[in-house]
Amino acid sequence: MGVDVMDSGLYHHLKTLRAELPRLAGLLKLEGGPELASWCKIVDQRLLTRFDPKIPPVAAICGGGSSGKSTLFNSLLEGRFAPTGGRAGMNRRILFSVPERLAGQTRRIAALLEPFASEPKPLEHPEELLQPGGPLYLTTRPGRFDLILMDTPDFDTGAGGRYANRQSAQGALEAADLLIYVFTNSSYNNRDNTDFIARMLTGIGRRKCFLVYRCYPSFTAEEVTEHAMTVARNIYGADAEHYVLGIFRVDEDNRVAAGERFIALRPLDPQGRSVADTLNGIDVQQLRSELHAAVLRDVLRDVRDGLARAQDSLAELRRYADGLQALQNGCLREAL
Repeated sequence: MGVDVMDSGLYHHLKTLRAELPRLAGLLKLEGGPELASWCKIVDQRLLTRFDPKIPPVAAICGGGSSGKSTLFNSLLEGRFAPTGGRAGMNRRILFSVPERLAGQTRRIAALLEPFASEPKPLEHPEELLQPGGPLYLTTRPGRFDLILMDTPDFDTGAGGRYANRQSAQGALEAADLLIYVFTNSSYNNRDNTDFIARMLTGIGRRKCFLVYRCYPSFTAEEVTEHAMTVARNIYGADAEHYVLGIFRVDEDNRVAAGERFIALRPLDPQGRSVADTLNGIDVQQLRSELHAAVLRDVLRDVRDGLARAQDSLAELRRYADGLQALQNGCLREAL
């Protein structure tokens, strides 16, 4: 879709709209500055930068404290890149995996990092992730994935009622084309977590997700399905099934917790494909087309709302100008 969109002129029309709408709002002194700023950010980061067909899809691995996000990231890439352990909130930074074909293409990597307002930096030591800072990236070995995986900090770990990493997590979700949400038996019905994700994924342009349930080996397929669909409905509402790309389970394993082996993901459907095959089998063109269409619908809806407010404001200004003119004419007549 990227090439077709740009060839059709839609890309350039969207750039014009992005530039002119804030100018119009400023001229007419419209209210709703934060909403307009959010709209501009979405157009910049989720439309204009993503029309480039050479940018692969971004899948964000996200979840609450100690859910196993970094362990999943390491397992999918078959390496010990992100520190793991039993303590929640260990990793404080975003970590990207970039396909080898993008290695050295800092311009494209920088485009992906726009939501973080940070220059791309390669990961040198895993310990860098333990300190707050900008996102880091590494290069995926050839043939592993032609997408960008993103390991994110916990978004529910904090002290004194504060979420220490939620801003970073928000940037990760804004940058993602799809989500890999890891949850546990203790967090699957945590509405605070899923409400936060829902705001990020369904506000403008609904993005799809994979669900990964870390559970006890004794859990039946029916229990896993029930809990996973609870998560899905909390995020997407009644039409959740349309947005869930796949459900996988990860059975608790002490060897994984001890760092002796990678996790083994099993599709809920016994006949289903592995998570690696599923990720590599994503129809990128269809995914991007559906996402761009959804974002454009919501963006244009907001533009129509903004245009209606602008028209009301313009009508009010004209009435004000007409009133001033009438008052001026009256004063002139009295003076004469």
